[in-house]
Amino acid sequence: MDTITRYVLFTIADLLAVYCLIFFLLKRWGRDPQNMLPPNIASRIKFPLIVLLLAIGIQVGLINRKLITDEGYVAFFQQLRSLMLIFSFSWFIIVGIRITKNQILKRFDVTTSDNLRARKFYTQFNIIERIAIFVVILFSIGISLMTFEGVKEIGVSLLTSAGIAGIILGLSAQKV
Repeated sequence: MDTITRYVLFTIADLLAVYCLIFFLLKRWGRDPQNMLPPNIASRIKFPLIVLLLAIGIQVGLINRKLITDEGYVAFFQQLRSLMLIFSFSWFIIVGIRITKNQILKRFDVTTSDNLRARKFYTQFNIIERIAIFVVILFSIGISLMTFEGVKEIGVSLLTSAGIAGIILGLSAQKV
């Protein structure tokens, strides 16, 4: 077995071990009723965790160890790594937004007879969640587009419009 194959196999084995450890810990923390994490946290972030670990594996296993020397392949794997990091962190943020919303809404009971206040909060938090997720997706698309040289201006304009939309939404959400 040559050196490159050995490095790739060891990197994959290491990443698999890290994934299993993180997945086990998240499942354990999710089952703990005193913990804020929901019981299904491990299944919610399984895919973005795999993508994040693959991006780390690309960086550590291929680029840092100089296993790939062709500039075209190095550029391709760096671009792929950047997109994978943006995708996984965006997914983590979206999962965090949903977990936070669910934790806040646990305080309100809509099954009571006088549930006007609870329904009001449910509606408001659902709208805020959708807006926040939209802004996160818009930012991640803009940042992803900025990694490509040919469409960098589109990414900048998307980020600018997302920032302006965020300011407008923030101002409109304030009480008069």
